Amino acid sequence: MLLAGLLAAVLAAGLAVVDCRHPAGSPSPSPSRVGGANTAATSPTPSVLGSPAERARTPLPQSVVAELLDVLRTPATAGAAIAVEIRRGHDPRPVLSSQADVAMIPASNQKLATMAAAFRVLGPIWTFHTRVLTGAQVATDGTLAGDLVLAGGGDPGLATTAFREKFPDFPSTSLDELAVRVVASGVRRVTGSLVADESHFDSLRTGPDWKASYAAERICPPLSALAVDENRADLETGSYARDVPLHAVRAFRQALAAQGIQVEGPDVAGTAPAGAREVASVESAPLGEFMRMMGKESDNFAAEMVTKELGAVSTGKGTTAAGADVVRSYLVGLGLGSQGLVVADGSGLSTANRLSARLLAGMAQEMFSEGAFTDALSVAGVDGTLHKHLTGSAVAGLVRAKTGSLDSVAARTGYLLSPEGDLTFSVLLNRLPDKNSDAAQKVIDAFVLRMAKLLAPSEPVTVSSHGRATEVRQR
Repeated sequence: MLLAGLLAAVLAAGLAVVDCRHPAGSPSPSPSRVGGANTAATSPTPSVLGSPAERARTPLPQSVVAELLDVLRTPATAGAAIAVEIRRGHDPRPVLSSQADVAMIPASNQKLATMAAAFRVLGPIWTFHTRVLTGAQVATDGTLAGDLVLAGGGDPGLATTAFREKFPDFPSTSLDELAVRVVASGVRRVTGSLVADESHFDSLRTGPDWKASYAAERICPPLSALAVDENRADLETGSYARDVPLHAVRAFRQALAAQGIQVEGPDVAGTAPAGAREVASVESAPLGEFMRMMGKESDNFAAEMVTKELGAVSTGKGTTAAGADVVRSYLVGLGLGSQGLVVADGSGLSTANRLSARLLAGMAQEMFSEGAFTDALSVAGVDGTLHKHLTGSAVAGLVRAKTGSLDSVAARTGYLLSPEGDLTFSVLLNRLPDKNSDAAQKVIDAFVLRMAKLLAPSEPVTVSSHGRATEVRQR
């Protein structure tokens, strides 16, 4: 309700359209050259346009295209490769397209592809399961004469009580509840070992082509199907465990001990025996909650775990490569063009990834009607990685988008709410002169403001629970 009130107040104040004789619209499919860039704005527009529908069918005048693209040409982007696409509503024809077919490094905009593929393949209510298994029987006195296996199911949120208390907003799954359920099964004592089974995924701890410094910089914890507390060895410093997945079974041993269960054997890595039965299990939060972590907080760990899960479910191989193939197949299936497309990982940390602005904008447009997807994105000036961007501006609260930053790379893909037809946009900047992309992100802020000024109308709008325009009232 607070966000809806903010949006209505902002729009009531009005977003000025620079040239009312040439409102925004959708171009003809054939591109033209404007100012040296491939754009989709071609023919001149009538001097006066009437209804919103008429404006939506009218290509942007070249002067508006040039003004928008000029915003992206600053000292912070000198010499950079720049790609842009803007679409309105559900119209697949872009109102502006500049170098949009060029495959570029998307940085964390790669997460949008992972999120969309996971939404379509798994669904937003998909959950991960962590199970306790054994090949032995429990005696009447509660003794299990054999090993107890903790089998990871790829849950990014499996956590101790300490972690859950420190990060109460994280979509976590209680490891302690799993221990409680083991007790409920009748187990009181284990004579064998406590076995860590991470075989649901492979044992590669990083994605392909990742910088060696990512671990020291705590960019992404080590990957494993059996991860507790995001494989953080110290919750205060955030340092990562070096002995994944034994870190997980040590934490589980403590949880079992707190419930009075004694495990006499050592902690070991291994797999459950054939025919092992389930003693207890816990279910994660729905996938939609992890999508919010990926979209709003740019959580690399969640993105990579979801990618491996896509591979495990779709191909039986819980690997980054298998999951990346699933994402790529989804993208190709959109029919938006796949020349130069490379899906190397799920988070965008790999510089081998290549997506085009057209593919990102088209994919985002296709997902616009899915509330679980749009709700997962940052809201400008409000939350996530955009909470400090566009604060106090005319578009604060009106932009939902995913940011992306790597060395010399900046990106942003998302939506600008508009009663005449919400705008979907994608901006990719590569080969920036400065490795730090903060200045380039401010350039993208300026572009979004200019886009709103030139293309967004000033009529008030009613906003639904997941931020999409549902009612238009003419002034």
